[in-house]
Formats: sequence, structure tokens, C-alpha cells
Amino acid sequence: MLPDHPHPATMGGRVRNLSILEALSPHFDLEIVTLVHDRVRLNDPGPVASLGRWSPVLAWNRRSPLHRVAGQVAYRTIGRGWERETWFLGSAALARAVEEILRERPPDLVHVAYWYTLRRLRRRPRPPVWVLDTHDVQFERWERLHGRVSPKDRAGEIEELQRHDVVVGITPHDAETFRRILGPRARVETIGMGVDLKRWSREAFSPQKRGASIVYYGNMAAEMNVQAARHLCNDILPHLRSLRDEVAVVILGADPRPEVRSLAAMPEVRVTGTVEDPRPVLVPCGVFALCLRAASGIRSRACEAMALGVPVVAYPESLEGMGFEDGRHYLAAENAEDFARKIDRVLVDRELAGRLAAEARERVREHYGIAATYGRFVSLYRELLEDPTGIRDDTGSGRGTGKRTSPE
Repeated sequence: MLPDHPHPATMGGRVRNLSILEALSPHFDLEIVTLVHDRVRLNDPGPVASLGRWSPVLAWNRRSPLHRVAGQVAYRTIGRGWERETWFLGSAALARAVEEILRERPPDLVHVAYWYTLRRLRRRPRPPVWVLDTHDVQFERWERLHGRVSPKDRAGEIEELQRHDVVVGITPHDAETFRRILGPRARVETIGMGVDLKRWSREAFSPQKRGASIVYYGNMAAEMNVQAARHLCNDILPHLRSLRDEVAVVILGADPRPEVRSLAAMPEVRVTGTVEDPRPVLVPCGVFALCLRAASGIRSRACEAMALGVPVVAYPESLEGMGFEDGRHYLAAENAEDFARKIDRVLVDRELAGRLAAEARERVREHYGIAATYGRFVSLYRELLEDPTGIRDDTGSGRGTGKRTSPE
């Protein structure tokens, strides 16, 4: 890369974040700070270390066996709410690492993944330009999953949103929520979840018929995915047994918590744990049961499954704002019993399954390919770095004030 390229510093991990880094790397010099939860990754970081100057920060609970035990005890006793959900992720060590970069190698732009990642970073100097990629509206998701959200938790997320010059939402619905919160002068962008259609293609595998297994696919350390897996096995599966002689459920995802692993005690259920490549597990599945009552990172998993041609049955909330239509791209369910009926319908009616899969893949191809999603960060950051004057209000608070972009 040329030495005069702008120099964004980037925080974050997982699929969306890696894809964003891969899109930015050919155009910018990157300073990448990530929170590492596996000591092996310190010596074997994977592709992230080749994309820029990489600074890993080992999670506190992974420093030693004693730290790990203390972390497990603390997690179970810290109570409910976001403090528990994000306890390991909003790390003080991560904030200190970023403070050091800001002091010693000041970047032109900082990209922050998730609102809570740098909540312990007290000062946000300008320059650089601060951009928050939110992934979702967490207080909305929490309220849907748990029925309520505390005013303190909601205020904490909003305060972090206000500390950034630009906020990036994943769907138009998310973006409009942020505009209502931050005001009409806020700079809010919409950049959806993306998928590499060359990698996530059924054609990349030897031809095989869809089976009759039902899959749930997501990170099994996340509380919302734990809830969904339990809902599938404990609530939907009994209704399926009354409709089908044979039922096979696959819980696919990394780092399953004990309550997820225990589901494998059911004779029909297989819990894969972490797999090197989820595609060979997904391709033969008959249906993706997206039994989650709120959207989040699951939207990326939905795009991947659809790109592979796996038909989807879902609660509509899990695909909110993505433009997928009931009866055309997926089948929508109302409750556990209806979910079981829709799954059975897709497994029985192969013509319906094929049509849903084809229409969904085409929607993903048109709207959720890399160029239409993560590639847009390149043009956005070039614009911000060429003319950063229009993104802050007259008070100098760092709130965005520039152009408003139309939803996708």
C-alpha cells in the first residue's frame, strides 16, 4: 500500500467485521485492534493479521485458568441486562490499547464495531473521524426478547451513539430509529449485511439433494441464539413430532453454552459445536428454522443460508427491514405450532422449497453481495476523509450533521 494512504484504525471481529476489513484493506492503511478470546489466535490469528497492523488484546477471562474460573463465576452472578451480555466485550484493556494508538500513531478515521466495544474509552478526540457500525439497535432487540429494557441500559446505548460522528445501521428500520434518537442533523448511513456469493454458493459443492433435517445456525455463545435453539428443541420440535415420523435437528454454531450442549441429549438433536466450515453442514439441510423474535447478527447467517439455497422458515421479526417477503423468499410463522406446520410444509413440498430458495438467493444476490454492502465503506470513508467538515454540529459535540442518505 502507498504510504500516503489515509490510515483508519478499526476495532471489531467476526464475519461482518472481517469482510469490512477485507474491503478496506486494498485502499487504506489499517490499524486493527481485536479482543481475542482464544490464546491460540495470538499465534495463529487467521486472515485478519494480513490486512493491516494487528494489535490483539487478550480477554481478561482468558489470561489464566484462575481468570477463566473467576470470569465464569462473575458472568453467572453479574445479573441480567447488557452489563452481563457485553461484560467481556467492552474491555478496559481494549480501550487502553486504542488510547495508545491515538497517542502514538493518530489515525484519520476510527471504525468502531458495536456500540459497547469502546464504552470504557473516555475521550474521543477530533480528528480523527469516529464511525460506529452498530450491527443492530440493541435496546430494541433486548426489549423484544425479554419484554422490557431498563432506562439505564437504553440511556447507555444512546450516549455511546451520540459520541460518534457517523452511525451506520444495518437496515432502513435501524437507521430511522437512530435518526429519531439523534435528531435530523445526524449523519446516519445504511449498509446491510453482506455475503460473498462465490464462497456461499451451492454450486461449489458436489450435487446433492436437500435432506429433511432442520438447522438453526448462529453463534451459540450469544444469549439470543441460546434462546432460539432451546425454543426450537423444547417448543417447536414436539409439534413436529406429531406431523412427521422422523425428525432431525442440527444446532450449528461456535462455542455452544452448556444449556445448548445439553439439547444433544434428545435423540433427534445434534449440536455440532465449532466447525471449520459451516457450508457442508448447511447444504444438505432441508430448512433453516430462524426461530428468533429479534434481528441482529442472525441477518448475516440468514443471507448465507439463502445464498446456499437452504429454504427458510422464520418469525418475521428476525428478517425485519431486509426486504424479504413472506411466501416469496421465506415462510413466516406466528407461533411454535405454526412454525412446525410451515417447516413440515417446506419439507413435503419440494417445488415450494425450490421456489423459496431460488427467490431468496436472487434477493441476496441483488441486495446483499459484497459490492452492495461492505464495499460501500470504501466510498463512504473516502468521502469522510476528503471532506470531514460537514459531520459535526455547531457545538463541537461530535454529533453528525451532514448529508442524510436514503435507505437501501
